[in-house]
Amino acid sequence: MHSTLRNHLIWNELTQTLAQVDPHQIAHHHLQACQAQINGYWDEDNFYEVVAFTQPLEPELISNSIMR
Repeated sequence: MHSTLRNHLIWNELTQTLAQVDPHQIAHHHLQACQAQINGYWDEDNFYEVVAFTQPLEPELISNSIMR
């Protein structure tokens, strides 16, 4: 049987594994761990050592995909 990377069994296993991952929970945990701060942020011309959010953040998954 001829197998290519495109139809390899690993993609099915990866899809099943990722279906069990909750990206909202991962993002929420990360925000708690970093105490809702970003360290070392550049905007157009300015560097900010620490950016602290003043309101609670609610992460939102906008898109995701698995390329085959």
